Amino acid sequence: MLSSLGNATAHQLADKLGILPNTVYRNLRPLMDLGVVEGSSTYPVTYRAVASPVALEWYMRAAMRSFRTDFGGNSLAAADDTLPSMTFIKDRTNLRIVTEQEAQKAQKTINCILSGHRVAESTIAVYRKAAARGVKFRVIIENDPNSPEVDQEAFRLMSAEVGYLSNIGIRLFVFDSRTAVLTSYDPALPNRAFGIRFTYTSVAEQLEELFEQRWKQAQIVSVSK
Repeated sequence: MLSSLGNATAHQLADKLGILPNTVYRNLRPLMDLGVVEGSSTYPVTYRAVASPVALEWYMRAAMRSFRTDFGGNSLAAADDTLPSMTFIKDRTNLRIVTEQEAQKAQKTINCILSGHRVAESTIAVYRKAAARGVKFRVIIENDPNSPEVDQEAFRLMSAEVGYLSNIGIRLFVFDSRTAVLTSYDPALPNRAFGIRFTYTSVAEQLEELFEQRWKQAQIVSVSK
């Protein structure tokens, strides 16, 4: 869109797309952080797409920094939550550790989409502590809740509100509308999980909107005894 318009203000982009200017601003911020869009120093600010070779170079620099951190032996180091960041999730074990770290920091909400299969004891303990702090935990499971492989008891212990919606095809965690973790999910390869952790409110809010849409479609599951 930007490449076809040249320089354009947020209001011009909003008119072209049929959306509100605030939505344009919110979606431009992460693109500017990645170096693929830049704004002018004039008023009103105009935005333009950075030339493809330059944009690709900036993006690859950011991706390589994250990749070196994640796969260079220090992938589980705590991130600085005061700055936007993007880190890679390389497998299901990495996903569990990263999401447990985020759950320990959560203060208000945790919203998840996951398989529903066996939950690790360490995860149950972390989420129970979050519930004791008053954190609201909602989870959408992608497998039949009546299947013996679905760990309903774990969700009861974690005080989760549970919905069922089959075959969404992703794993998603959103913590306090601030940090989001998005990975692959293939029922045929349940131990595989490759994706990204975003610490950026704008991105987390967009992914939380996706969760809310799916939550409205989900069948509520009772896990209380």
